[in-house]
Amino acid sequence: MFSSACSFFYVLCAMVFVMRTVASTSAVNDEPCGAVITNMPGTFSSPPTFEENTTCTWQFNLNMPGQAFSFIYLTIEDFSLWPQDNLTVYNGYKSTEVIGVFTGRKSTFIVASTSSNTTVELMIGSTKSADTVPRGFNVSYTTEACKQALPSSGIFSSPYFVGGDNKTLQCNYSLTVQQGKAVDLALLELNLKDSLLHVNYFNGKNKSRVFNGSDSAQDVILNGLQDQTVSLNISLNTTGKANFTANYVELTQVCSAEVEIGLGVDPDQTYHVFQSPGYPYDYEHNARCRLVVKTMNASTTLVARISTLDLADDYDSIVVKDGRSKTSPSIVKLTKGFDTDYVITSSGDSLWFEFVSDDFLSAKGFVINITSQYFGGNFYNGSSISWDSATLPVGVVQTSATYKLAVTEGNQVYVTVTNATFLPADSKISFYDGDRADPALMIDSLATGTALHSVFSNSNQMLVTAEGFSKGQFAAKFEPTVVGCKQNSWGRSDSYTLSGDFSKSNCTWLIHPPAGATESELFALDINHISASSLKIYNSLAAEETELVVSLNNSIQSGPSVYLSATKGARVDYIYLDKGSTKLLDVGSDIVDASFTVKKACERVYTAKNGTISSPSFPNTYPLNAECVYALAAPAVSSISHIYMTFNAFQINDAHSLKIVDGNQSISTKLNGNSLPNDIVTLHDTMNLTFTSQTKGAQLQQTPLQGFQANYEILGVILYEFTRRNKSLELQRARNEFIMREEKCRDCSLIFYCIGLP
Repeated sequence: MFSSACSFFYVLCAMVFVMRTVASTSAVNDEPCGAVITNMPGTFSSPPTFEENTTCTWQFNLNMPGQAFSFIYLTIEDFSLWPQDNLTVYNGYKSTEVIGVFTGRKSTFIVASTSSNTTVELMIGSTKSADTVPRGFNVSYTTEACKQALPSSGIFSSPYFVGGDNKTLQCNYSLTVQQGKAVDLALLELNLKDSLLHVNYFNGKNKSRVFNGSDSAQDVILNGLQDQTVSLNISLNTTGKANFTANYVELTQVCSAEVEIGLGVDPDQTYHVFQSPGYPYDYEHNARCRLVVKTMNASTTLVARISTLDLADDYDSIVVKDGRSKTSPSIVKLTKGFDTDYVITSSGDSLWFEFVSDDFLSAKGFVINITSQYFGGNFYNGSSISWDSATLPVGVVQTSATYKLAVTEGNQVYVTVTNATFLPADSKISFYDGDRADPALMIDSLATGTALHSVFSNSNQMLVTAEGFSKGQFAAKFEPTVVGCKQNSWGRSDSYTLSGDFSKSNCTWLIHPPAGATESELFALDINHISASSLKIYNSLAAEETELVVSLNNSIQSGPSVYLSATKGARVDYIYLDKGSTKLLDVGSDIVDASFTVKKACERVYTAKNGTISSPSFPNTYPLNAECVYALAAPAVSSISHIYMTFNAFQINDAHSLKIVDGNQSISTKLNGNSLPNDIVTLHDTMNLTFTSQTKGAQLQQTPLQGFQANYEILGVILYEFTRRNKSLELQRARNEFIMREEKCRDCSLIFYCIGLP
């Protein structure tokens, strides 16, 4: 009896063991680490505790007679492993091809296997780590459908799979958008090859966007959604390794869109205005706007100009990318106080904008005007730029263009305009240093009647704008040139130093009219040092012979100052003169050292009864190209007055002069040389002195001299109604004054006549 009972017990135990194995592999895994899975669908999870240097294996061994399948879909959620851990999925047993190896932290993802013997292996490394994030994951598996309900935000991707089989893998992703919001579906990676991705949504009509192997990464902005569900259906041909990665974010609806603009005759299609939500009133807090602008016409680019920019702080910003996606190359980030002269241009047919605001401060916002262009765009490291109205495609209308030219760091942009026809007559081409249309940094402007010439930047970028070209054409080429030879100067002072590295080059310094310069202001250009070859100085930005002021050669080791009209600008050309020597100067030595400041023109009215008049810079050498007018108009000391002038110093080159004319032109004399002139007395109470050191483009043979200095005094006789008591006294005073002056006077008859003595 005992034996029979015992046999029954063993049978019962065996039955229980078999039932437990089946249960564990059909649905939820109760084993601490790994299992054999024989049925679908089901789930399993990582072990509750991670034992150091442990391997857990989940081995699929499907036995589903009459139920064919294409893929086993493993949806892996809540995935978090330490760097020393990894989860490997094989397309069959461990000896077969690996579908993927995963570690770290990942949002929900799907793995698709074609094998009924799929293997999932967890390898647990050391338990010692600086990473304190809990480890684990959950896996659900099925052969029925590939689908994923997306959370409110995050990254998702196409299933991981092994290519090679000629199968079609279909997957559906559903996204629920908050009411009143737009959504940006950012396709971060798009490598579809022979596959298709459908984006389905409803904004009053059922719409579908289809992407294929010819499409690149881009953002899909969906606005005006009435059914808040967006569905993505992917059909992947598994012959190749087609895939995509995407994320999505909810947006402020009023300022988010995808738009297309063109160059057609319809004005509404030629531009788009991107502005902050609520403009011209303050924008809302926590706004997020995204805009993707594309061109309609082939071979066209985009230009965006900032009309208004008023952001509350640096936490509110506008980011611009060169393309259709957040992953496209960055162009600029606009924040509070950013220069509105900055011009945004695209390299291709698209621009991407994003505006975000925080929850603290707000302001008026921004307005950005976006247009497309057939001519214009971004150009790098030497190329040609052009405009030709006759070559515009049929139906395309364009009157302005923007060109951004850039060369490598350490170089300047050098542009040569080869030809131009300005039609209509008010069309023009403008050149700016840098990447913005800042009037204060304009290098030059070409228009009707302007001689064509080269221009250059200080930086490695130049902005060129063509305006008003409804007809006409121009062509130019640009190339890099090494920094140091050519320089632009703006403002009211600057310096120019040319090293010996450029001793055998032709170099140029352009001094641009400073902002707000008046006719009464001039450049005081100091040539401190010339060591080789020659300089030509022009009172214009172009090398026009009519504006050539002076030529200086290397015989002048300590050069002079030169006065130039500040409103016309100035040009200094260093010209290499080959004298047969192989080396003009040791490399590294300075061959030109010059500087300038803006000052008031040397015109002055003297109103005191006495004083001193001198040439500019006295007692130093006077400047070239000066024309200084000194007017003496002191109040008369009596009804009969005269001006008495005596010279303390006098050195003026023979090519220059000091002209003196009194009020009634009874005295008119022109003086130069090194001899001290006689004292001068006028017969009138006013005097004009004009000092001239103009050279009219001549080669300077000698440096200017010291100039002149003179003292003046207003003299006169006071007429009294004489009485017998004081008549003799007053006459004696007058005689004494005459005698005192007579001792110094070289033309006493004039004094005698002037003071009217009997």
